[in-house]
Amino acid sequence: MRLTRLFITACLALALVAALITTAAAEVSEGHKIKKVKQVGRIIELQDGSVWSIQNPDDQDIAYRWLPFQDISILNGKELRNDHTGERIDAKMTQEPTRPKAAAAPSSTPTYPVKVEGKLGPGPSAPAAQRPSVDQQLLEKILKRLDALDAKIQVMDWRLRKMEKENLSKP
Repeated sequence: MRLTRLFITACLALALVAALITTAAAEVSEGHKIKKVKQVGRIIELQDGSVWSIQNPDDQDIAYRWLPFQDISILNGKELRNDHTGERIDAKMTQEPTRPKAAAAPSSTPTYPVKVEGKLGPGPSAPAAQRPSVDQQLLEKILKRLDALDAKIQVMDWRLRKMEKENLSKP
């Protein structure tokens, strides 16, 4: 009995070490942003210019819900993870990046002026102490509302897809 417990403990420890080594060896590339989701989730274009193909229909449904400018991590060069939602999908790079990752942010990203002591100054360069504070409760309320709206849009999208399938199946 004691030998069996020792054997099981050793197997579990070995499995844990193997899992840790596998996780540590995983190549993760962070800091990417979605530029476009095309063809109902079949193609994802990132702001660095890389294009990814999604083969699995279930993954296409997940990718279709992803929005431009959401942060994406690339795992082992074959999996995309939405850092906002935590969802992962299998993907294959079909086009290499055309721009370096540092230049991925679009030049058209708006910067809003911040009023500081009667003067207008650019938002990002204003000192942190002078930037207006964001009410955390208001921010959480806005995020909850956005999540509720996102869920409603997903339901409407599902209904539209269902109607399209029904129309395609009719002679």
